[in-house]
Amino acid sequence: MALLTQRYRFVHMLYQNAMLKSLKASRRAALNRAVAQTIVDLYGERSEGMANELATLFEEGRDYARAAEFYRLAAQAAVRVFMPIRKPFCLRVKG
Repeated sequence: MALLTQRYRFVHMLYQNAMLKSLKASRRAALNRAVAQTIVDLYGERSEGMANELATLFEEGRDYARAAEFYRLAAQAAVRVFMPIRKPFCLRVKG
């Protein structure tokens, strides 16, 4: 079953990439912005959990201010995740 799912994803990505390459850059950017905004509208504050993906969509959609906002949220989330791991190490080096 997993092999079938992987094969489907691979074929799906080929079609997706071919379709995206066939679009004009302005149309592709508009679609990326629309998808990103739809996700934000649907998920509201929970969309912060997808900050990295949203940042990429907004960047590809040429909305650089929104992309920067979501990259910042993604960076803050990464700090929250990895800081507890690094903290003991930092304390030992300084101490």
